[in-house]
Amino acid sequence: TPDICADPDHIQSVKAALHLSTVPDAMICRDAEQGKVFEYCKDHLLQRRPGSLYICGCPGTGKSLLMEKVKMLASKWTEEVFLLFLLYPWRFFHQMNPKPFCFDYT
Repeated sequence: TPDICADPDHIQSVKAALHLSTVPDAMICRDAEQGKVFEYCKDHLLQRRPGSLYICGCPGTGKSLLMEKVKMLASKWTEEVFLLFLLYPWRFFHQMNPKPFCFDYT
């Protein structure tokens, strides 16, 4: 049998998979936490207000991975919101100032 440890391509693929910047497609058993953190961030972005979030836990429980996934979700969400703004700008201006400007020209 060939020694897979001697295969440079195999070693590179394993290194890439184990690198800290690699974000897997799915997180196991962290959907609720991911949803809460994303909603917190989204609410603060929509309301244009600052906020702080403290995430703690034992080493290796997925805190950094959770934040990377939330960052990716937030980036995708802001791109979608920006696209909607370009397509339907009047909806956004109405939400920012629900009372129309009224001028009396008399």
